[in-house]
Formats: sequence, C-alpha cells, structure tokens
Amino acid sequence: MSLVVKEEGPGMNGYQAQENEHLKQQVISYVKSLLAGETLENRPGFGIYEFEVVQLEKALQTSGKQAAASTLQSLITSSDNHPLGKLMSPEHFAKGGESEHTRYKPLSITDMLNLPEQDWLLANFLYEDAISIIYGVPGSAKSFLMVDWACHLALGLPWQGHATKRCRVLYLATEGIRGYRRRLLAWCSNSAIRPELLESRLAFIPHAVPLRQKTEVNELITCFQEYLQNFPDDGTPLIIVLDTLFGCAAGVNINAPDAATALIEAIQHIKEEVQANHILVVHHSGKDKERGMSGNMALKASTELSYHVELDKETKAMTITSDRIKDDEDIVTYLQLEKVIYGDGPRDNSCVILPGEKPAQAQIYTDTQQKMLAILAESPSGLRSTDWQQTAEERYSIAKRTFHDNLRKLKNSNTIENTGTESHPIYKIKTNSDETV
Repeated sequence: MSLVVKEEGPGMNGYQAQENEHLKQQVISYVKSLLAGETLENRPGFGIYEFEVVQLEKALQTSGKQAAASTLQSLITSSDNHPLGKLMSPEHFAKGGESEHTRYKPLSITDMLNLPEQDWLLANFLYEDAISIIYGVPGSAKSFLMVDWACHLALGLPWQGHATKRCRVLYLATEGIRGYRRRLLAWCSNSAIRPELLESRLAFIPHAVPLRQKTEVNELITCFQEYLQNFPDDGTPLIIVLDTLFGCAAGVNINAPDAATALIEAIQHIKEEVQANHILVVHHSGKDKERGMSGNMALKASTELSYHVELDKETKAMTITSDRIKDDEDIVTYLQLEKVIYGDGPRDNSCVILPGEKPAQAQIYTDTQQKMLAILAESPSGLRSTDWQQTAEERYSIAKRTFHDNLRKLKNSNTIENTGTESHPIYKIKTNSDETV
C-alpha cells in the first residue's frame, strides 16, 4: 500500500492542520514504542496510517524488533512522501530498532573496555573527537603555527617528529585572508611543496561566523556540507580551525558564563552537524597571565585540550606549553619563527615555523643570596668561607645557618667556585656565571 500524507496548505483550515499534526505525533510515538519492542492492546486507530502500523506490529510479533525496524525502513523508502521518512531518525535502523532513549543506556564493563581508543590526529597534540584551544597574546605567532599544523595535517606529513593522520582541513580565517596567502606561499616555498598539492585537502573561509546567531551558524554548516559533497566519503578525518574566537564573538561578553557556554555549544553544534573529527579554536590570553586564556573558565572547562603559545619578540623563539590534555602527559615544545622570502616582490615574504631550542634561563636569586653575592663581588680574588659568613652576619644580620643553607644552593647552581681546599675553602664568583644580582 502506498501511503500519502495530507500536508498542510491553502485547502486546510487551522483545525484540520492541528488535527493532522496530532495524528502524526501519535503515529510517531507509537512507532517508536514498536521499535523498542512495546505494543498497546487498546491503542487508537491511526486512520490512513493504520495499514502500515499493522504491518509493523505483525513483524514485531513474528520476528522481533529487528524485523520491525527493517519493515519500517522498507516502508519509508517505498514512498517519498511518507511522514515517517521525514520525522523518524535513520539512527533507529542503524541501531537495530533501539529506542531514542538508548543514548542513556548504562554501559557494562565489557562494553566500556571495548570502546575504541581516541586516535591521535597530531601525535601528542590533537586527538580525534575533541575540541581544543590554543591561545596566546596578540602577536605571539599563533596563526603561523596554525597554518603550519593545517598544512602538515592536510598532507599527512610528520610535524616536528610527531606523526600525523592525513586530514581534510577547513580554516576560518577571520583576521585578513591576504595575510594567510603570504603565510601559505612561504610554507610551500620552505617545504618545497607545490601549493596545488593542498588543493583538495585545505580550504579557507575568509569570513568570521557570528557564533551567537543561529541563522549564520546554520548557513556556515550548509556551506561546509555542500563543499564536502565534492569529495568521496572515504573516512578522511575533518578538522576545522576557527581563527580566532574573538573574531567570531563580536559583541559577546566572553567573561559571562552563559555567553561562554553558548559559544562552546555553537562550536559543538558545528562539529556534530558537519561530522568534524576535531575543532581547533585560536584564542587570546587574558590580561592576567597567571589566569590563562581570556574569558570565562567555561571555555577551558568545555574543551579537551588547550595550549599556551609564547613568543620572544627579540629572538623569535616560540614555546608551546600544554595546560590541559585529558588523560595524557603535559608537554613543552620549543620552536623558532623564521622569515622566508618566496618571490621577487617587495612583500613576497612571511614567516614559517622551524625547530627550536630550549632558551637559556637566567638564574634568579633570593634576597639573601643577592646580598651574599654582593659581598663576594667585592673580593675578586675570593673570600674564606669564615670571613664571608662573618661579613654577611655583621652587615645584613644573616644567621650562620641561613648563610650555609644558601651557600650550598649557590654551589649547586654553579654560581660560585672553591679555589681553596675542602678543609679551607676560598669562594669566588665563577667568571662564566650568568648570575642576576
């Protein structure tokens, strides 16, 4: 039997439309019960839907829930206008006729242990099915790093010795697309890779999406879905880079808990609708460095991974520090921002990310240690430990025990050296010491 649904239109008054909608909801509710294995003895009649409902009941009674789900699927695909085809989720068939409430079904220990592991997309940095945030002060080269990651992921190339899984990358560039053009050309020149090799793997969106405006978010989702239809569904992971969160949150007070939560919910909605494996959000640091990223703590609490980027303006040395990696070890990575000239034009240059080294750190001394070193600096040839200790006590009231505790620390830090003997030590400041006094 072919089923035809009477749609609301000019020939239907308000009461008829309401009655038709009520019948639809009754049918949908009862069909969900059948898929869950439940029937009603004294159920109401379903009018034009009665024949199909009886078929489902018979399939359930004779062969069980799986048969009922298969019967419903064949009924839906047999008619383009079947209301169940519009209102029922295809997930009911994939799950063998389970009800919509099975998402809350408790997992047994066996089920939990059989869950697949989250694979790394960028080993030790980004894993699948997650949202991450990378943040730093303006001008800390976050976008250079993101372009570097995006290109490596798009081609499946190892990044700084870390394995990657080849992905498709969609990059929302909210702060000037022409700058990304130069960064991309510099990356390709430095990596000796033709830009066309990235053609089907990496794409840029030169606009910010207002995350608090549902119509704009839905338009973005539609554009993404239409773009992805150009490629085969071969299981290639999809990564979306949102650079930056501020660019997509214009007029939003991100310090407010509700606003911050709404932003993350919008990002999560995009991830689910586009079926992205990972969304990487670029953000700014707050005014107080110790408090981390700007905005309400809900931003960090709602993500699985977060990284802090710092750039030394003079040396161009970069440091990436993880401050949130669920269930994995925190890491620190040292990089170098390097200028690359890729053409003959006056602006044919940009920067790329290269391996770096851990920067040398100046020794920081306590107030007591600084006073002790000031005394020692007055005697370039050195002081006997007894003379040094007595001067420290007389001049700065440094107790003997405190003196010797700090003497030990200064020796361990390689700041001073003994030019005498073990029994009669004479201490002086090492000439190659980088002390800060």
